[in-house]
Amino acid sequence: KLLGEIKISGFSDYIHSYGNDKMLGIGYETDENSMRLGVKLCMFDVKNPKKPKVLSSYVMKDADSTPADNNYKCVLVDQKKNMIGFMVEDYDAKCPYTYKVFSWKNGEFKEVFSRTFKTKGYLDMNEVRGMYAGSNFYLVKNSAIISYDMKNNYKQVDFLKLK
Repeated sequence: KLLGEIKISGFSDYIHSYGNDKMLGIGYETDENSMRLGVKLCMFDVKNPKKPKVLSSYVMKDADSTPADNNYKCVLVDQKKNMIGFMVEDYDAKCPYTYKVFSWKNGEFKEVFSRTFKTKGYLDMNEVRGMYAGSNFYLVKNSAIISYDMKNNYKQVDFLKLK
């Protein structure tokens, strides 16, 4: 049953609850001709489901695609740790693949971590995962596990190459 609706520019392919009264949207910003302008984060206030509101949005103009739009397993969302992580791709960049982590603080998205993968070819972004244990953050891809210290501004701690 449709209780309410909201008009926004662009669209959200991925929607995730963020606490009791917010919904996180990950998708794309678009222009009036439906041309993509970048990957977009949007936080919705759904306290009153009949009148949802946009609290804030953040557009990554240098990001053309994300696997979050069709693979929910690629997204790390933890409201208690205040972490929103996923891969993006910039079609024009020399090193196009980047994992980004955002926080939601004082009504705004803030990028707190970014790791670009230097590859000699195609990287399947669907296979890259962000995860954490304690204060350690891990990026896992098919050929490596990289660990970072979240308490020390995501300083890289270790790199394990997989065979």
